[in-house]
Amino acid sequence: MTVRKTSKRDKENRPTEIINSALKLFEKKGFESTTFSDIAKDCNIARSTIYLYFTDKNDLLEKAMITRISEETNTFFEGKIKKGNSKIELFQNVLEKVFLTLDHEKDDPFYVLITNLACKNKKIAQIMRKQVIERILGTWHTLCKEANFTEEEEKIYAYLIFSLHLTSQFLNVIYKNDSPFIQLPEFLRISREQLNKDQPIKNDT
Repeated sequence: MTVRKTSKRDKENRPTEIINSALKLFEKKGFESTTFSDIAKDCNIARSTIYLYFTDKNDLLEKAMITRISEETNTFFEGKIKKGNSKIELFQNVLEKVFLTLDHEKDDPFYVLITNLACKNKKIAQIMRKQVIERILGTWHTLCKEANFTEEEEKIYAYLIFSLHLTSQFLNVIYKNDSPFIQLPEFLRISREQLNKDQPIKNDT
């Protein structure tokens, strides 16, 4: 393999390049089957170069997850979430924000990959919990408190948000464009139309 010459800019971008290549190969070949040699070949660099940035494959995956998840959760937290006139409208607004942040319309098996790995690896599960679930739940708790949700309502709606997101990602990977199920964008459109037909409901006092 011919290794390309490097520049200062290459070195600055190299960790991101390695991460992007690794995620692509993890999704294509599977985490267990992908080697540093595969990643080095895909990046056109020496295998030893990867060790300058990552100690092993688990370390690479952890940093890749943090990079990818942080980008998406930071997008989620940008700007205010409209509270609306009712609890169901607040739920709708949050769900739409999740949809826009994570872009369910593209074929992205990333969350399916890390969810499967989290079932086998406690460290990966901890990263998902800390970087994704706990951050979103914290924001959701604040919104629910301001809207006078009961503790039970807060938990039920949170469960629906995560369930709809994960189910949508999972079905997109399995069926791509041939799913027999309603897609999340269509679900959001129909529920928004129905919501607009309903009379506003004042929050509990």
